[in-house]
Amino acid sequence: PKLSICVILLLLGCEWLSATIQFESLVMNTVAMEFIVQLDEILFEAVLPQNQREDVEVIDFLLERDMVSEIELTRRKSRSYRKSLFYLFGLLIFILLYAEYMQDVLPTEIRFIKDKCQEVLNTNFRPLCSGWTWYLRGRPSAFEC
Repeated sequence: PKLSICVILLLLGCEWLSATIQFESLVMNTVAMEFIVQLDEILFEAVLPQNQREDVEVIDFLLERDMVSEIELTRRKSRSYRKSLFYLFGLLIFILLYAEYMQDVLPTEIRFIKDKCQEVLNTNFRPLCSGWTWYLRGRPSAFEC
């Protein structure tokens, strides 16, 4: 069940964050998403008494290892590097597939929203001065135009 919860959180989180319009909202949504991901550990710290937390922390599920040779250690390191690269490429492929085929927030073609964006840019970001006065910004003569 934990894997399915992680996958659902990944998909919903990607959709939620990609629907964010403003940068401030993106930061706030990212912090909220991190809170949701860390909620189980927060509850563990807040609800369990100290002695039970210590009991859980001292549980050792690992078995003692046999002494291994230097060649085997090198093989294990290279295997773990390959595994990390595999995860990295898998993550990049997921991002590309999500952006192209799975997300339903942004349109597939940018020309579909070009007119709307141009309206917003024309109303909100209209220049104060016309012509070549942009190079005077910050100088006293720029305030007169």
